[in-house]
Amino acid sequence: LIFLLAMAISTLACTASSAFAACIGPGTALFTCTFNAGKKQVNVCLQDNVVLYSFGPIGRAPELLLGRVVQRVGFAPWSGVGRAIWEEMTVSSGEFSYNLSYSIDRSPEGELPTGRLSVGRGDSEIADLQCDVGSVDIHDFYPLFAAKERAGQQFCLETRQWGAGC
Repeated sequence: LIFLLAMAISTLACTASSAFAACIGPGTALFTCTFNAGKKQVNVCLQDNVVLYSFGPIGRAPELLLGRVVQRVGFAPWSGVGRAIWEEMTVSSGEFSYNLSYSIDRSPEGELPTGRLSVGRGDSEIADLQCDVGSVDIHDFYPLFAAKERAGQQFCLETRQWGAGC
């Protein structure tokens, strides 16, 4: 994992003049959006059983790059109920947590997908960023669901928790 992150950082440093993509090399993009009128961007990618989270200015190396095995990534899939499809995932680093969510209105006149990044420190929220309107280009957490299942985790509908079994 450390080697993977070192390679990712060196790749990003070499391509800092262009906007960084959701995936560094082969992988499946899970989420991407911009903030502050396109000045910053968040990207999440699944590469094998590792989730890569990156945040930072467009056109430069990310300010934050985290890699976590899927078992260590929080994920709440859509319950299947309601007018909106929504999901959220959380990547943690020490006392900090980075919670990404998106919502899609299922009505025929539905609006564009919306997204949010909430940063926590311990039990406190220290930042709440709404994605720029129309910037939630990628919003597909299903590959994370499948990767967690391949890793031996099971999602229990009754408790809405991941574990070895319900």
